[in-house]
Amino acid sequence: MQLQHAELAPRIRAHVRAIVKRRDVTLTEIAARTGYTEAHLSNVLAGRRSMRPELAEALTRATGATLADLFGDAELRSIEKWMAAQCDRSRDVWAAVGIQDPAASPAGAVTKRPRTAEPLKAMRAG
Repeated sequence: MQLQHAELAPRIRAHVRAIVKRRDVTLTEIAARTGYTEAHLSNVLAGRRSMRPELAEALTRATGATLADLFGDAELRSIEKWMAAQCDRSRDVWAAVGIQDPAASPAGAVTKRPRTAEPLKAMRAG
């Protein structure tokens, strides 16, 4: 499994439309946070313009979207298995060349971020 932009763009689009509809955040606030115009975002969310990978990244960062927000439970488990397999392969490569896995150090450790509305609250406060 590999996550493709073509697969993520419609999910990101739906996620952003949903949070705007719920009034968690306005399109104006998202535009300010991403650096894209409100008109451009409106066209992208309506499907009149395509979503480039740079915009997809900006939208996920601006809204605090996680994989759990974009995928159902079964899909998320599949993605987590794929990611774990990629990490295992990476550790094998590091070991094969005699280098300690950088992710094994505390500075490289991956931590789970709690799912909260904090990014949206910060966006409104900022």
